Amino acid sequence: MNNSHIIIGYGNWAKKIINFLEKKKIYSKLYIKTRSNYFQYGKNRKLIKKKFPNIKENIKSVHICSPVNSHFYYLKKFSYLKKIIVEKPFLKNISQLNRIKKIFNYKNLILINYTYLFNPILKRLKDDIKVKSGGKIIINFSKKNNFYKKKYECINDWIEHPLSIILYLFG
Repeated sequence: MNNSHIIIGYGNWAKKIINFLEKKKIYSKLYIKTRSNYFQYGKNRKLIKKKFPNIKENIKSVHICSPVNSHFYYLKKFSYLKKIIVEKPFLKNISQLNRIKKIFNYKNLILINYTYLFNPILKRLKDDIKVKSGGKIIINFSKKNNFYKKKYECINDWIEHPLSIILYLFG
């Protein structure tokens, strides 16, 4: 059985996902696409770009872990696959979303990976909110070693986190 998977990107989050997938042995082969090269996980050499189209036929799913500016491009490029995982934020704007809706149909499974909502602490907090009324919830997000030049520039990286938590907790 050949169930190959490709991960687009090789940043911190992609490396965590690769380690998880390798430990769980979910896929028979795992490929990684960096900015300019393709690799097979476990092999210490680049794949020749000319050979990648042959490998591409065996890939059954993709996980897009690249910067949000490239999500739209890779969604289009891998639209033939039935299983696609995309890291948040999904796309840059509504225009891209509307165009992606036209490309994909009900046969495709697109999952936007968002791990915070699976945290057991949130479930406990939601149950506590039902019991108690009033009060105040403060959500602090930060990113180690990342300093923003403009006052609200952090919204591009973080706004979906508190918004989705608020929607989960309060509907």
